[in-house]
Amino acid sequence: MGPRMTIPTPRPINAVYHDEHLLDRAAMLAIRAMMAMQPAAEFGAEGRTAFDELMEKTPPPMASPTKQRP
Repeated sequence: MGPRMTIPTPRPINAVYHDEHLLDRAAMLAIRAMMAMQPAAEFGAEGRTAFDELMEKTPPPMASPTKQRP
């Protein structure tokens, strides 16, 4: 029997895997607890009103700190 072919699993080039920090874990548990108390999100047309309200409360992204070309 010849060698077996394996198909590699694609992964992002810049992916970094590290252990979860204890403070990050605590924050995620708190977020999950808050989300569990919320009603299920509606992703159809009926959820548009809630989405629009959320977007009104969301600040715009900050400008990139990269250098600008002249």
